[in-house]
Amino acid sequence: MNFLIWTAGSAPTSGGQVVLHKLAYELSKTHKVYTTTPAIFPNSQIEILPQISKLTWDTSKIDFNNTVVIYPEITKGTRLGGKHIVRWILCHTKPVF
Repeated sequence: MNFLIWTAGSAPTSGGQVVLHKLAYELSKTHKVYTTTPAIFPNSQIEILPQISKLTWDTSKIDFNNTVVIYPEITKGTRLGGKHIVRWILCHTKPVF
């Protein structure tokens, strides 16, 4: 299984971005991982997708039948496409108690 992690968004050193890149790094130890921005924790198994325009990336070589696309919970839609999509909840937006 491969992973494609949506890392475009806020400042590259924001907490959310650091955590997404840490996830990419950890997954890349045993899986092929793609991201949409340069890796904060570089690893030879992490590949940065080429950007086509402001919010478009070249996903033509991604096998979406064998790839899980991970978005942070605040990202609307499925900008990268995909068959297996998850939202990674980094925080609660409302009190849970």
